[in-house]
Amino acid sequence: MAVSQWDVGATAFAIFERFAQNDPISLMSKSRFGKVTLMLRFRTLSASRALLATIATVGLVGCTQPVDVDADTVLTSKGKSLAFSYDTVIDQISHMSCTNMPMAASAYNKSAFYTYRVGAYSNGGLMLKDSFFEALKNKKAEYMSDVLAASPHNSNTILQVALRSRANYQSIYAASSSPVLDQDYANMLSELGAPGVSDSLIALPVNGRLRFLRNGSVGGTRLEGSLYFTSNATLTQATRDFIQGRGGTSSNTGMLAVTYTNGSDTSARSIVDFSDNDTDTTTNLKSVYGRGYIMTFAKPAVSGVTLPSSYPENVISLVQEQSLDSTTPSTAGNWSCPTTMQFRIVRAEDINKSGARCRKMPDPALISPELRLVRNSLRTEDWYVDMDNRCIIPKKAGSDGRNGCYGTITDIKYNLGDACTTDSNGFSNCTQYASICYRTN
Repeated sequence: MAVSQWDVGATAFAIFERFAQNDPISLMSKSRFGKVTLMLRFRTLSASRALLATIATVGLVGCTQPVDVDADTVLTSKGKSLAFSYDTVIDQISHMSCTNMPMAASAYNKSAFYTYRVGAYSNGGLMLKDSFFEALKNKKAEYMSDVLAASPHNSNTILQVALRSRANYQSIYAASSSPVLDQDYANMLSELGAPGVSDSLIALPVNGRLRFLRNGSVGGTRLEGSLYFTSNATLTQATRDFIQGRGGTSSNTGMLAVTYTNGSDTSARSIVDFSDNDTDTTTNLKSVYGRGYIMTFAKPAVSGVTLPSSYPENVISLVQEQSLDSTTPSTAGNWSCPTTMQFRIVRAEDINKSGARCRKMPDPALISPELRLVRNSLRTEDWYVDMDNRCIIPKKAGSDGRNGCYGTITDIKYNLGDACTTDSNGFSNCTQYASICYRTN
């Protein structure tokens, strides 16, 4: 009696998959996302007999042709049932208060200058959750990678940093009418769910995290993103007010957020994006995959100097990290913002001016742990770092003055006891700072 391969359906395929995944001597004719033709050979006679007995039970005895099963069927099923599996930890945040600089992409060295920079450099990074490995326990690495690629929750996923409203996580703070990529928001690392990234994540040791990808370029890709609100002091201060909750209304109260999105989109992914409940239109406003960072800013700590009242609060003094996957955000990590990680920014042409007190000097042969942290955000090719005087000097400042943190302003008040001002155009002659905070656990 001839029995159609579809008479046994999913039951038979489950049998084939179990034997193929778990018996190291099993052979399958399999192409990536193609068909799987059953061609099994077992290490023991008992294993072979066990499979034949099981096939007979479901009525396969007497089949007149090999059974072909479409791999897309199982991958689609497994992928659809797989929950969101990524976990990202940022371990460093830096703020640079530079102003009077045009925000056009080619206007200045954006490796050196930024407003906010986040990254995973030490203990942070990207990993797959334990639940992923539990769901695919005892499966081969290639199979795990294929399931990730077939998972709506996990494929075509981009890690993104932006300033988002605390009242609506889908709302991004923008300098103009609509958010601009690599200005108001940044995409980090590479597309998640793609084979190369998935393979790297699956191969990590237990509790290991991915911080860097070799992508064929000289520098590779870091898990890092930068935002730019540099056109004038008024805009830069407005972002600090937004993050601190000083916006005056709930919609103007925000945070720096690291979330996940689809491709070129700016919406933050939520569990309801893949729900059958089409009537739920509010959960994703206050519950998304990712973490938020609420910061407090203060005036720089300068020993023996009382800063004038006009001096801006332009260094980070506190970071509070929250998990955003619940409508009630929970604390997710502890941070340190030491005053020793606050650096005055001095123009190269001003190093001999009164109050500048900054030296161009190479890094020592033996780099201290503190300087190593600094170099994560302030790269060696971009900055001289004077750890003794707590100041930095750009190495690539433009001759037109537009690339040196202060724009066209030249009368910088490096004597911090002197009053500094911001004019009607938002241009400021206050000393600008770079400040760095890092995650302690």
